[in-house]
Amino acid sequence: MARIAFDLDGVIADVDIFQLRLADFEERPKIKKELNKYYYSTRKVQLRPILLKHEDDEIYIITSRYNDLEEITRKWLKSNNIYYDKLIFVHHKPEATIDLEDWYKMQAKKKADVLKENKIDVYFEDTPSTVKYLRQFCPNIKILQWGDRIV
Repeated sequence: MARIAFDLDGVIADVDIFQLRLADFEERPKIKKELNKYYYSTRKVQLRPILLKHEDDEIYIITSRYNDLEEITRKWLKSNNIYYDKLIFVHHKPEATIDLEDWYKMQAKKKADVLKENKIDVYFEDTPSTVKYLRQFCPNIKILQWGDRIV
């Protein structure tokens, strides 16, 4: 048995960084909620994890989405027939003053803790900086870059 984990946005679902960050930095709660609802409900499937599953393998989805997006995330996964055994949220809210590379490093540390805790064997990630840090934090886990993202 293998435990195979996937990032959600940019691996399983397509991503539009501009729209995503627009919602991240919106301060008005009502508008933020509507932006997120629209954004996360209109994503297209890029990868079906079930295609990489063998018999008793386990599929994990590890996402940096906010916890309050759990309902819309589960609905999207269900409506798009995305199979998984466990869904884990590890969001760390970016602050306007934090350097983007530092944010990637903090996110990678949180994901690394989850990967180790769940004894993940292989993890698919789309963000090059996150891949770099995860490989440092998790030398015994296969961290694979997925997609065509260069930043």
